[in-house]
Amino acid sequence: MLHPIMFTLSFCLMFSFTMSQSKNAFSQICMPDFLAINMDSSDVNAEIKKECYSNIPNYKHEVKGFDIKSPCYVNEHFLDVNKGDNRVKRCGEWLELVGSSNIPVYCMIAGSFNFTFQGKPFPPKAAVVGVSKNLFNIITKGFYASTDAFAQMTVAETDFDLNVSPSLWVLNNTTTTSFVQITDSNRISEFIELNGTVYQTNEDNIFELPLSSKNVILNLVTFLNEKVRFENVQLTVTNNQIKRYVSNAKFRTFALEHCIYIAENVIYSPQVSDKLSVMRWYLFKITDGKTYEWISDTNPIFRTEKHEAFTSMSFAFSSPIVMSQEFKELSFELKSTTDISIQRISYYHVKDMALLTNLKTLVNITGSMNFKTQRIGDIIQVKAVFDAANKEFGNLISVVYLNNEGDTVTLLSAQLSRSDRFINRTVVCNSTEFDCRGTECNVDDNSKDVGQRMWTVGCEPACGKCRDGFVCTTMGKCVVEDRGNLRDNGRGMWLLSVVIGFVFLL
Repeated sequence: MLHPIMFTLSFCLMFSFTMSQSKNAFSQICMPDFLAINMDSSDVNAEIKKECYSNIPNYKHEVKGFDIKSPCYVNEHFLDVNKGDNRVKRCGEWLELVGSSNIPVYCMIAGSFNFTFQGKPFPPKAAVVGVSKNLFNIITKGFYASTDAFAQMTVAETDFDLNVSPSLWVLNNTTTTSFVQITDSNRISEFIELNGTVYQTNEDNIFELPLSSKNVILNLVTFLNEKVRFENVQLTVTNNQIKRYVSNAKFRTFALEHCIYIAENVIYSPQVSDKLSVMRWYLFKITDGKTYEWISDTNPIFRTEKHEAFTSMSFAFSSPIVMSQEFKELSFELKSTTDISIQRISYYHVKDMALLTNLKTLVNITGSMNFKTQRIGDIIQVKAVFDAANKEFGNLISVVYLNNEGDTVTLLSAQLSRSDRFINRTVVCNSTEFDCRGTECNVDDNSKDVGQRMWTVGCEPACGKCRDGFVCTTMGKCVVEDRGNLRDNGRGMWLLSVVIGFVFLL
């Protein structure tokens, strides 16, 4: 039988191990305000500004991300991570991309790019990721609106398992300096450790190390102080023969919950500011299924043109989505001084928004949704329920109604309630979390409260660990740990030592 004290000690050690393991588990920060840019689209003119691995011979085969046809590019603004006073390149970092197909796609950041859409530049700091046509079609499942150039998606930093260990390439050297580069690491490399000194990358994503006549041991170190070792590395290059060394291990891959695509759920609200055209809903009117008219969203008024004509108040999203899986209920509020009879509410798929004037391009996805109306004076409240069993793509909701010629209906508000799969995803992050913004460490529940928070709770990016004796503040800065806490920790270690000593005396 296990001695009671031994059992207590075992439990303490097991609890300590469990706590240590939990500190290594990271939830993904899902950012739904990114655009996937199809770099192969005829509407896009893409120019690669920075190719991270062009110094490596045959890099499109030797670098794993290229070899499995998964490179992607970010704009120059996002290629650097601003950590403390340093700027660290994202080269080699892996991203999870989730579009309206809700199929996770993984890509390796291979550099930065600029692009124009139909000859016009995008905002310089737009949250975009450039991908190949093949990856774009997986992200969108081949469904897009008026162009195959871009689509909304959710992005997360991830640690995709490459099934290979990181490689170190000795590219060249001078009489004093050796130039090396890292590939096939599923982490951002913060620095290389050599003989107790740390070295960070230059603007070209290359480490400049002091030349040594002897073979050396190097440690590649990540933001979270994870290390892999390269042994017996010769830092000199002879006869222009670039050398490759493979590390003795690879970084751990964590089991992370996938992100999901998050479509805009506010169809119309006077309080909502303008959004990018690819992430918003549009309003328009169809009369008798024949004539078509866009409606301004500054004061959306729908006027009936002909007596006994069917008028359709229509809401169109910029990208096709599996609407009945994204949302469970549509609710909207109207104002009308006259009688209005809603006949049906249904949704459609429009493959090409540019051809919306040809109403024959509308494909009906479902019959009329179940709906209820309530009128209080001039205000009409409507709720309609989506069929959760339907899994077809759609991007247009049509509310067909009857009233008299010349009568007007004003849309006061319209929104969609998200489906139950969003219940445990109450925190929605955005692309501002795709950078450490000068912080030094991970903000979490144990951070020292300084009265302000750098990040929204649940959206704190992984930006590093403070060294022993320091603690991270809620603003992401390392400060000297309170000595009371240090005393408490010391007291705990002293007690554990006493218990261990006592057990061995038994």
